[in-house]
Amino acid sequence: MSTWNKGFAMGAIGLTLFGLLAAGCGDANSSDASKKEDAGKKQIAGVQRIKERGVVKVGIGDTIKGFGYKESDGTITGIDADVAKAIAKDILGDENKIEFTTVTAKARGPVLDSDQVDFVIATYTVNEERKKSWDFSDIYYRDPVGFLVKKDSGITSAKELDGKTIAVQQGTTSRQGCEEWAKKYGIKLKYTEFPTDPEALSAMTSGRAAAYSTDSSILNSHMEGKPDLMLLPEKFAPQDYGIAVRKDNNELLTEINKVIKQLKESGELEKMIQKHHLVDFHDDATE
Repeated sequence: MSTWNKGFAMGAIGLTLFGLLAAGCGDANSSDASKKEDAGKKQIAGVQRIKERGVVKVGIGDTIKGFGYKESDGTITGIDADVAKAIAKDILGDENKIEFTTVTAKARGPVLDSDQVDFVIATYTVNEERKKSWDFSDIYYRDPVGFLVKKDSGITSAKELDGKTIAVQQGTTSRQGCEEWAKKYGIKLKYTEFPTDPEALSAMTSGRAAAYSTDSSILNSHMEGKPDLMLLPEKFAPQDYGIAVRKDNNELLTEINKVIKQLKESGELEKMIQKHHLVDFHDDATE
């Protein structure tokens, strides 16, 4: 091959390689831009997305009276439902422009992660571990953990539960609260976990567990019309309830906090607590 032909061939190869590299870089840049665009769509300002959709999507419990409970006609009642409706009214001007998705304690995080709901309000205790995965609103309710037992069990103090089995619900912080309390008093407890609140309650009433432990207001609601049940006097590990949103959904979180502040300052939140026969325990937990 002549010197000229060799030079021409080398030049052609160089141009080809440059074109391939440029195309590769272009694809990479295009891919990165596409990813950013998709992320942007998913993290579109929460309030704006709700307004465009015309409905607020909310994850809520449906088995706990006073908080989130499905009535016979299918409506969800309780303080969690009332606060969610107040948020819907603030954003869309109509508290009925709301769509509830019922969740178990264990499913609260997953429905947020999968983008099925805008926020979750379902007796959701705020703690540092959960803050790593989701952002939480200001506190709207405080409730310590307690123990519910059958009156005929003969148990009158939580310290008498030493060595006994406690029913707790999966995905809640109740077990952790019990463990910390038991360690403080040198008591050993065994645990059996259940997916839902009714199943954990049933374990206690059927004798498969000596007590059911969860937040005190929830236990109080189970005593309604059931004179054979009693709440033990010990209350501990105060649980702060907040509303969870996906990470970095700052606009929606700001709006939610604004509503919570308005409800507190206007006295409406206290009216909701009284309406549903709840007791905000503040710092009154006793051990």
